Parts: sequence; structure tokens; C-alpha cells
Amino acid sequence: MGVLIAKKYPTKLFAKAADHTYVECGNGNKAWGCWGGKTGGTAFNTGNGSTKRANVIAESDEKANIRCYLINGVCHQAANRILIPAGILVSGARGYWVSSGIFGTYGRPGRSWLNPCYSPFRKHSNISGDLKECSVTKKNRHRITEKIVVPETTQSMNKEVKYLKSVRSTYSRYSQKSHDRTDNMKFNLRLFERDIQLKLGDESDLGNTYRTLLMAKENLEVKIAGLDISHDKSAEITSNDTEFVKKFNDITREFQDDVANSLNEQQFQNLFELKRDERVVLADPDIISSVFGEEVMKNVYSDL
Repeated sequence: MGVLIAKKYPTKLFAKAADHTYVECGNGNKAWGCWGGKTGGTAFNTGNGSTKRANVIAESDEKANIRCYLINGVCHQAANRILIPAGILVSGARGYWVSSGIFGTYGRPGRSWLNPCYSPFRKHSNISGDLKECSVTKKNRHRITEKIVVPETTQSMNKEVKYLKSVRSTYSRYSQKSHDRTDNMKFNLRLFERDIQLKLGDESDLGNTYRTLLMAKENLEVKIAGLDISHDKSAEITSNDTEFVKKFNDITREFQDDVANSLNEQQFQNLFELKRDERVVLADPDIISSVFGEEVMKNVYSDL
């Protein structure tokens, strides 16, 4: 069995943005970019798992079937999919829990195979073994993993194991049939509930706060649905791509504002692992430049 390592680095926006994450195999001979770069990162989580399976999940473009950036997910969701064989997440990355709140652990799958952004979560459970370029000895495996300091929040504790089991079960049930927008909203709400329960407690612990958090998520879902529709109509036009990314960033900040209005300082920090007055965006400038073009990136991030 091989070793899979989660790596991260800050984007050009630094504190204003979420970390970029990618996956590397234990000996460093192969990495999967997850929409962005795949060198220069800091290792922050690791687990044993089939590198051959991870490679198949990643697919040839290394995006793990997160088909449309900012619609199905971002690098965090792609990395989480690739890390399935190791049973770990990139939850120690800055901004991850905002990303999870918007896209879920493994991304927004989309409505049906007819949708150009259909992004089914394919786990490839039948694949095992390791890539030749990723092979490590038992001795080296131990040496690799002991060097990586895993934050307590990403340790495979009983609570997180239960959380992951529940999340994967939610995705599995969803994938068994096609869906309309209402089904999608319910699915995304259920995923956010899993995050709330892991980080803050269940409805009996939170009372009315639990309901206001779900209202913030419902509000987000309505905005995201409108954003998807408007972008589908004119995705090839630079000006509309610029507006799409800007609007997505606005929606991301508004979601954090709504959640902050529902929680006290400690609760907000527990849920998003950010200070209550901090806001992050998820649209990585380098990936925006790659996906939509440099002109769009400069239009969105004119201060870079």
C-alpha cells in the first residue's frame, strides 16, 4: 500500500483567499494538481492508500471529475476525491470549511448526465495496488508519515470517521437517481448539516441557531442556482465570465456574513476555522487565469 499526502500553499491573495491544495504520492515522484499547481506546497495530512486508485479517481486531467470550476467545486473537492483511498481530507487548509459549506466534501455532482457540468463522484472501489513511480518501502512509509505534522482538526478521530461515513452515504444515495433543482438543494443542505453537526453539535445543542444556519445555506443555494443559470447562457463571453467570478466571490462573502450573523465568535471559529471578521474567497487567481483567461483574472483581481 502506498502513501498519499495532502499539500497546500497560499494563493496570490494570501490571507484573503483559501489555500490551494493538491495531492502527492509518498516518494514525491507523482502529484495531482487538482485544477492548479502541484509543486512547492507544505504537507499537512497523510494516509496509507492505493496510489493506483487515486490516479484513476484523479483522471488524466487531475481534476477528479470536478468538471466545472466554481460550479462543482474547487481544488479542495478534487483533492478530497483523490484522497479517498487514504480516508483523509484537506480540512486543514485555510478556507476549507467555507468551501465545504458551499460545495460539500466531494463537490456538487450536478443534476444529470445531460448537464455539461455533471460531475458524479466516482470512487473506483474495485481498484487497488500502487503505481510503479509511487512505490515506497515499509521503512520509508513510516519515515514519510512521521515527518508530517497533522493538525488535530484533521486527525482521523472517531467523530470525523463517523462524519465521513455519513457524508459518503449521503453522496451514495444521491447518485442512485437523477435530480431536479429542488433535490439538489436538499442534498446540499444535508451535507451542510453534516458539517454543522461535526463542528458545532446537532439541533438539540444549538436550538434556533441550527435553523438560522440552515436558512443561510438555503439563501446561498438560491443565489448559486441563479448564478448557474446566468452563466450557462453565455459562458464564452469574457465580460460575462468576469461577472460570473465576481458574483461568485460576492456570494461566498455573503454566505460567510450570514453565518457570522448566526454565530458568536467562538462558534464561527469552530465552524469555519477563521476569525469571525475574516472573509475568504475560493476563486484562485492562477486557476481563474487558466480557466477563463488572464484578462478575466485581471478584471476580477485588479489589485494583483
